[in-house]
Amino acid sequence: MNRAGDWNLRVQASAESALSPGLTAKDSKDITIQVASETLPACSVNVTKVEQVKSPDTIAVGEKTPVTVTAEYRDLLPRSTLLLTFKDADTGHEMTSPLESEALPASGTYVFPPVNLKATEAGDWHLQAVVKVNANCESTATKRFTIKVVEPLSAMAHITDAQYVMPPDTIAVGEQTPVVFDVNYQNLVPGSKLKMFIIDKATNRNLASKNSIVLSGSGTYTFPPMAIQSANHGNWRLRAEVRLEGNTLDWLEFTIKVA
Repeated sequence: MNRAGDWNLRVQASAESALSPGLTAKDSKDITIQVASETLPACSVNVTKVEQVKSPDTIAVGEKTPVTVTAEYRDLLPRSTLLLTFKDADTGHEMTSPLESEALPASGTYVFPPVNLKATEAGDWHLQAVVKVNANCESTATKRFTIKVVEPLSAMAHITDAQYVMPPDTIAVGEQTPVVFDVNYQNLVPGSKLKMFIIDKATNRNLASKNSIVLSGSGTYTFPPMAIQSANHGNWRLRAEVRLEGNTLDWLEFTIKVA
């Protein structure tokens, strides 16, 4: 017998039966043996909180948002752990691989490290946090939550200031001169980098370029000084361009006088 329940048997005696004394060779007797199920430990787990670490009203398609889950648990076996997964609540599709906690005491509260969830389409994103006891204990808890996802806004950047040697001040032929740019940016997805270029208008040659640090959202940024050097006398006509992934977002023309 490999499952719980009543195990009905018939004893057929070929001689006097040791199980049922008094049975003859032609006698039989029906008996029932009760088989009990294995009793699992009475542990429990409950998801008490799901929160976005960044907690904006919305996130954009392609943006990642870190989510933390808090669980309370009771009566765990020694060395038990908890497993966290996230599912799409509408399709049941698992969004993440299981994240395992450290070995836990019998009862308490555990906050899982943040898990980054990436939005792939606009609309209300219905999700489910699933926490399971990773031991010989049948206890699983779930909690539904919703993230609002919008189409990404167009990235913007504007050159707001340029610091360089302005006429009537001059530089000498062959002299290096630094140029510094301030940029105001908006709607950058996390992980974005702006790139600033200085271009010689007469030759269309790139004279210098600098990358920004990693940026996101909206703000201001000052590029490190960019050193350029002229080989000719006269008015040196230049063009600055700020780009994102190869696309020019803004440009500024300026002139340096070379004596």
